[in-house]
Amino acid sequence: MLLTRNQIVVLGIAPYDYRLLFLSFLLRKHTVFYHTSWPYWDYSFYPKRFLANTSFIRKTWKKFIENKIKGIFCVTKPCYQSLIENYNIHVKSVIVSHAYDKKIYYCLDNYSRNFQKIRVIYVGRLINKKGINKILDLISQLPEDKFKFGFVGNGLLKNKLKVTSKKQNNVNYYGYISNQHLLAYHMRRSDIIILPSIKTGKWEELFGMVIIEAMACGLIVLSTDHCGPREIIKHGINGFIYGESSFVINAKEMLLKLYKEREYLLSMRENAIASSKYYMDINLSKQWDILLNEYLMV
Repeated sequence: MLLTRNQIVVLGIAPYDYRLLFLSFLLRKHTVFYHTSWPYWDYSFYPKRFLANTSFIRKTWKKFIENKIKGIFCVTKPCYQSLIENYNIHVKSVIVSHAYDKKIYYCLDNYSRNFQKIRVIYVGRLINKKGINKILDLISQLPEDKFKFGFVGNGLLKNKLKVTSKKQNNVNYYGYISNQHLLAYHMRRSDIIILPSIKTGKWEELFGMVIIEAMACGLIVLSTDHCGPREIIKHGINGFIYGESSFVINAKEMLLKLYKEREYLLSMRENAIASSKYYMDINLSKQWDILLNEYLMV
């Protein structure tokens, strides 16, 4: 970056990270766009704590957002709304969600509504803030002959899941899967994806790529009420969102309902598939073009 100039740079960096000091210097001769998914720009909640609350870093970030960039790509509407409420934005901003690969994540036409068990899958890190213990609590309250649960991922709770899978016939642990084609295969063999994340002092679900990938495979989403899932899921239409404290009881009731009412499950599945089409790359590339075409030769 020091040896070149006039390049188009899309910068993604966590809010109030002190390293913006060095990046701003490196990028001073280039055209910079900022890309972010962070929805809290009032200093009430942020992930990078080191030096973040000093007046110097505050001023650095304010100058960067208000004077240095040529445009802002926001992953969600809450992200955009918070930025314009807390900064004097002089440049164009557009909402550009993440996209999935339609060649990998797609649904099957031969989906059967007459299966004996509803298949629920979790994909992600196997840690407490991802709600793994909530899922295990839910499993203990549902009949084994009606529901089958699968887990994909790695983390501190891996051994706990291994033990559970050996004790219960309706629980499978598939391990960590890096091959996306294999991951999509497991998704297509499922009916529902469950994501009961728990907000911490530094983190919550900001988008959730696995949500749109699962919906493209025909899965119905059960999620906790975080800003990312709220952007994608329309409760009762293409998935379900519940509060953290009531998630287990509400998820249990909904799963039993979906087991009994197969037509309802099928209609939710169709809505999920339809909603996922918005996140295809061919659609989202148009949002990138809104800003970039002003600086690039078309």
